[in-house]
Amino acid sequence: MNEAKRYLGWLMPGFILVAAAAGMLWQASHQRAITNSPERLIRPSGLTYAIFRDLTTLNRLANYGRHNSIWNSYVLSRCHMSLYGEAPPTFQHFLPALAKTYPLPSFKRERSFFTATIGILDFIRWNDGTPLTAEDVAFTYNKLLEFGADKLGGLWPTFLQPEILAQVEAIDAYTVKFFLKKQPGLLAWEFGILGAPIIQKKFWEPIMSKALASSDPVTALFNYYTFNEPCVSAFNLVRWEPGRLVEEKAFYNWSWRGLRTTLFKAGGFRRELDTNQDGIKEVIFETDFGQPRGLRGDIALQWELGPFVDSLTFKIFPNQAAAMLALINGEVDYILSPTGLEPGVRKQLEERPGVKIVRNSGNNIFYLGFNLRREPFYVEAFRKAVAILIDKEFVAGQVLEGTVIPAYSIVPPASPWLNSDVPTPGKGLSRVERIQEAVKLLKSAGFAWEEEPVVDLVRGQLLQPGRSLHLPDGRLIATLELLHPGEEYDPKRAIFAMWIERWLNEVGIPVKAIATSFTTLGQQVFAEQNADMWISGWSFEGTYPIYLDELFHSSRSRPGNLNASGYSHPEYDQLLKEFRSARDLQKAREIAFQLQQLLAMSLPIIPLFNAPLFEAFDARVQFPFTEVFGGIQRVTGVPGATRVSKD
Repeated sequence: MNEAKRYLGWLMPGFILVAAAAGMLWQASHQRAITNSPERLIRPSGLTYAIFRDLTTLNRLANYGRHNSIWNSYVLSRCHMSLYGEAPPTFQHFLPALAKTYPLPSFKRERSFFTATIGILDFIRWNDGTPLTAEDVAFTYNKLLEFGADKLGGLWPTFLQPEILAQVEAIDAYTVKFFLKKQPGLLAWEFGILGAPIIQKKFWEPIMSKALASSDPVTALFNYYTFNEPCVSAFNLVRWEPGRLVEEKAFYNWSWRGLRTTLFKAGGFRRELDTNQDGIKEVIFETDFGQPRGLRGDIALQWELGPFVDSLTFKIFPNQAAAMLALINGEVDYILSPTGLEPGVRKQLEERPGVKIVRNSGNNIFYLGFNLRREPFYVEAFRKAVAILIDKEFVAGQVLEGTVIPAYSIVPPASPWLNSDVPTPGKGLSRVERIQEAVKLLKSAGFAWEEEPVVDLVRGQLLQPGRSLHLPDGRLIATLELLHPGEEYDPKRAIFAMWIERWLNEVGIPVKAIATSFTTLGQQVFAEQNADMWISGWSFEGTYPIYLDELFHSSRSRPGNLNASGYSHPEYDQLLKEFRSARDLQKAREIAFQLQQLLAMSLPIIPLFNAPLFEAFDARVQFPFTEVFGGIQRVTGVPGATRVSKD
């Protein structure tokens, strides 16, 4: 799974105020253990999470950019906070984080700009003790814009919105003014610019100045070797042993320690914190969301921020079976995975005392991707024929025994933004009917075989497989490579790859499924864009479907950006223009439905399945909440608010 994490809102691990975060930046090519402490910091009161891939970088700016992956983000994105974001555990409300201005101010016209002035909280300090000020906020946006959002890649085009954001000015120590080239919509403003991670000016300014003076500023920035980047976090990263573990130490003096968050059954939301250090919590933010008596009555959920443990360790395992044994033996407290537990692992853990398992709807989509820059993938009829041939209902229902849900849109099935009326190619057809329809479609587009597939509809048999499929111009189609994660990493995707290879070869489409590592797949597909087909996935953080823009706008198709398919569709881009400018949620939802319809018809990718998440943890672990759309992994196991009982 590219499993990009943010969305990464999208910067939820930074915003949610229940996470804890890290400290050092490390160039990935330096493969040796690093530490800023002479002693091991794992203590009996620590938390240990099992993960399944090592970091590829400790440079957080690179992780938000072209090196974005969920495994990096589990560790790195908890360092920073954004001004605003979608609040857990429901992710249905857009609320302030570093900002104190709420509701958002109206835009004003000043000369040729639209402006918005926002105040920020005045008690937040970086972990090096210096205050987080408006200078840090303005520096973050202005300096990163100099590098070029598209060149930074990954999530930066969403955060920076260069076609809209002109500059940010620090009005005073705790007030900033945004200068916008045009009035932005929800996507660009609330779920784009205001969700950007804020970094420290004092630390990054000399590094960025040096990088900008180089021949390749972005590469120089992302490769910069440095320790102890100041964070706003409950944990500081103190050790990385490549291939083995990442270790963090609790930072008890962080600004949010003791923050109490209350969700009322009547719908209200409140945050309280002892900002004066006098032992009395004061309300620093509350809203009733327009509900009468919303801030009164029974409490639906309440939690407090620690940290409540001395250390946090991410221990790397080769597979879920090994992590399961470690959980049973008390070596880890929680299995952290974007795909949840595999069925066999889940069954074994269900029988184990002292282990808890929770189920949540998955905020994810797994898909078959095409490189539309290559033949035959740029032919829409070819992609539609492939979609018809893939019986995702069969694989999901019979092979994977209902552990996944067939998907037809890039929007997850449990999302309120799902258009459930998109086309469903091949659904309900038998195997031979699928072959017949695919052959008819390919022939109408000018494809031809040396031996055309022949089926018997009455008996339901494939009498003659197809052989040697030719392009409309008469050239033979060479073997197409289908990259996918190996069975050890994700059996579900490996199984889909096996069946897709079989079904396509039956009709003469020469496909070879190739299992590859998570890192190699990401490099070849996203960084180099040097792949034919691939099976990957997205694990979304936010509920608002920013990804309809990030993954499919034509401007996001350069190497290192998220539109790896190279999808370019004028009608889609025009709809996105309307989506970006929409200020009304209902209007945005209507456009999102149209975008899904167009994607389902043009098929730059083929959605395969959505995976509900089953997650396992030691019964002694007390998470602040376990019912989360996207699973506990969506909030990285909430280490800053998690306790471990001594029983």
